[in-house]
Amino acid sequence: MCCLLFFCALIALQAQTPNQIQIQNEVVDLINEARTQPFRFAENYLRNRRKESPEAEECYRELQRTPQIAPLQKATALTESSADHAEDTGRAGITGHVGRNGSTLRQRIERHGNWDGSIAENISCGRNDALLIVLDLLIDEGIADRGHRRNILDPTLAFVGVAVRPHQSVYRFICVLDFARRIE
Repeated sequence: MCCLLFFCALIALQAQTPNQIQIQNEVVDLINEARTQPFRFAENYLRNRRKESPEAEECYRELQRTPQIAPLQKATALTESSADHAEDTGRAGITGHVGRNGSTLRQRIERHGNWDGSIAENISCGRNDALLIVLDLLIDEGIADRGHRRNILDPTLAFVGVAVRPHQSVYRFICVLDFARRIE
């Protein structure tokens, strides 16, 4: 069974285009820039956008006063769980944190590894550009509790996995980010 899961995960990861892999890596790099150099990130990427919405202004100001946070480390188990969800929801043209089969974030992660502490998930639809994905999640317009921003800037989360896939809807693309405090 273990070999079958490994084989399925390997096929899923190999099915990515070079562009998807590049975007996924850039998403992690940009998130880590926002975590390790929040003031600089705000100046470089949000200064000119902050007047576009109250949420953009709020994000700009929050990043200016956010202390440096350790960068996230990529984790294979989280990359596999995020790919599972991106492929499942992308093929079905649906959104949300529950898979077509009712799978939850916890179940998807536990298929690929053992986690401890806390886990979280961010989903961005409609973007195929790393900077726009990260800005959408940080600005978090329309999300009252700013949960996506909180996940990205949560100093207790240490690991991340990212998957970008086609989405069979008007969105065209989906990006799923899974986070964990600890993962093996």
